[in-house]
Amino acid sequence: MTEERKILTLSLTVAAASAAVPAVLGVLKNLRPKPLAASDRLHADGAGFADTAGSPVTLHAVELPTAPSVFLRDGEACPPEDVEPALTERFGAYGAKQLLQAERFGALTAADLKTLKGLGVNCVQVPLCSNRLCKKKNGRDEIDFTAVDALVDRCRAAGVYVLPLLTALPDALLQNCKAGFDARNAVLRQWLQIAEHYKDEPAIAGFSLLDGAALAGADPSCVQALQKFGRRLVKTLRSAGADFPLFLPAAGDSLPDLAGCGENLAVSLDCRALSPAVREALRLRLPADLPCLVTVSDTDDPVGALAEFADLGGLCFAGFFGARGCLFAAFTGDAPDLVRDDYKTLTEKCGAVLDMRNLKENAALCDMVKDVFGGAVEDPKPKTTVRFGLNDPAAEA
Repeated sequence: MTEERKILTLSLTVAAASAAVPAVLGVLKNLRPKPLAASDRLHADGAGFADTAGSPVTLHAVELPTAPSVFLRDGEACPPEDVEPALTERFGAYGAKQLLQAERFGALTAADLKTLKGLGVNCVQVPLCSNRLCKKKNGRDEIDFTAVDALVDRCRAAGVYVLPLLTALPDALLQNCKAGFDARNAVLRQWLQIAEHYKDEPAIAGFSLLDGAALAGADPSCVQALQKFGRRLVKTLRSAGADFPLFLPAAGDSLPDLAGCGENLAVSLDCRALSPAVREALRLRLPADLPCLVTVSDTDDPVGALAEFADLGGLCFAGFFGARGCLFAAFTGDAPDLVRDDYKTLTEKCGAVLDMRNLKENAALCDMVKDVFGGAVEDPKPKTTVRFGLNDPAAEA
């Protein structure tokens, strides 16, 4: 080979390698999730949601279970409100906090979020227990956001929205007495703290202010009291500068009364607690200018619900069974036992939940969600084919 040919061959090789670098980097970039940014922040737009550029966004959500959900007591599932007192009695306040931290929101890993996005999910609804949310600090009830922040950070990085839902509301919330007055003010203070903490967070899809499912079949006076308190929540949060979409629930057969509440509002409709007749009646009465997020479970008709409601904001899957709910349902190891396990054993079992060593995906539910939501959230990326280090011209066209 002549010296000139060697130089020419070397030049072509270097040029081909240089051309291959951006192609390979482009492929790797397309494989990475796109984090949510300020431009992805949502607002209510007619019967749906949109980002800051006005591009429509339909929420395809799944609801995380109210943690902790894997603890057992005498072989039976333990109500969440009984878990912390039982742990505190046995291991002290600090030990109980460490165990709960290991099992709570940290169990939703980056791998889980990748799986969810592959099923077409772009939002997780996160129940926050009102009666366990605050701790006394300097004589005031303050929220420890550590665990929730970790979840929000992972979701933002994965391009998944978070919709906080306040559950386990005080029993006296709707009573016309001092206890009721105190309960309403306590819930109001909780939402003001949450709104202030996340005021600049693009991953927050909105705030689901009240749990309407808890009032299924309630007395009409309770429903009216809930609607009145919902309006108060909206007006107070708006006065405090909260500009996220605010969700108010349908309760029983009544839609929320949003008179005088302004804009950027949405309706949450939990079909799990409704008969088909009530569900249909509510659907026909939904305002045409408000988004509606409908919650169904795997025992409902999710395909039919999506067909009925998807153009009104979105659909949320909930009511999944098992260790975490959210599509990872089969706990194949020993569940943590509040009564029999010592601290070391509980720590190891909670760690197994966190590390997914004892969990596996519920394939049947994953397939169903994928069928309903249509698979991956992202638009298909153009494929870049590398041939001898050169971009495929067809991929660049």
